[in-house]
Amino acid sequence: MRKPASCVLSIALSLVMTVGFIPSPALAEIASAPEPAAQSAGKPNESPAETTSGQARANDQISAASGTNVTANATQPIDASMFSIEDTDIRYTGNPVMPTVTSSTVPSDQYTVAYENNVAIGQATAVVTADDQNYSGTCAIPFEIKPANAAANYQHSTTAQSGDITLTVQWNDPRLGQETTFHVTATGGSGAYQFRMDAPTYMDPDGSSESVADPSRNQWQQYTGECTSHDYQFEMTASGTYYLRFYLMDKAAGVYYLRSNVFASANDDAYPAVSAIVKSAVDKCSADTDGSDYARALWLHDWTLDQLEYDHSLNWCSAESGLTRHQGTCESYQRIYSKLLDAAGIANGRITGNGHT
Repeated sequence: MRKPASCVLSIALSLVMTVGFIPSPALAEIASAPEPAAQSAGKPNESPAETTSGQARANDQISAASGTNVTANATQPIDASMFSIEDTDIRYTGNPVMPTVTSSTVPSDQYTVAYENNVAIGQATAVVTADDQNYSGTCAIPFEIKPANAAANYQHSTTAQSGDITLTVQWNDPRLGQETTFHVTATGGSGAYQFRMDAPTYMDPDGSSESVADPSRNQWQQYTGECTSHDYQFEMTASGTYYLRFYLMDKAAGVYYLRSNVFASANDDAYPAVSAIVKSAVDKCSADTDGSDYARALWLHDWTLDQLEYDHSLNWCSAESGLTRHQGTCESYQRIYSKLLDAAGIANGRITGNGHT
């Protein structure tokens, strides 16, 4: 039904009051037009199409008169063509890999990125989700995680085998004071391997040995998630030999224990053996005291306290860690002091209680 002229006039007056503009002659013409006669029931004067057309013309005239446009906001769906990963040489690290996703179309503050299957070597996915009112939807950006040793030639290698499964450990000559990478991989079985590295043992040139860390701590007990290879880093800090043990578990293949042993040796005067550090301290003790057992025991006790801080992570527990990493638990203090007293020829014994020594 056509709106009465009085109604259009009311709209025009409302616009004057609301936005403060003077109706155009077009509106004045609409306002002055006579109202159509009322329609009698059952005899419409115009068709629905004519009614719609008339309303559209009225709306067009009002819009033209007011000089305003009404725009409907719509979000734009995102797709993979809007995003890219510039890094094409993504290498396996044993940890989740999260390459940067960029876009020349969508502002960086209008989307978030999550990652799937981004630890093991092979195909991984970056999942982009639009989180702004201008964009909507999600899309997947695939990328490849390449083997860590694709261009590496290791100097040393050792293997262990169980059935058709072969566990391999590779490494280069260690440099004391720097981390050495031990690349652990496997073949055969299901291909869904889990790896673990045990707490290393330090073997002193004097023939003694000790676990440098507490093997009961979680970091030495926990296996990796299922993967095809893993890199472990360990810093050797004293001249001598380190004995490291690496384990494989392949549940799908029914293999729960496969171990490969590594003996890595290094010597550097800047990183003396534990026994050499102990001997040097005892020699200085003898020179600085009157030579009595009491005076030397007191001197060596105080010297021990100056060498390390307590390791509140409860991981390092050896003379090696206390004298070369300068941290350790009460076990470290006891081992260092005992070595010093033994080297000085002073009788001593181990006292335990309340979980301490």
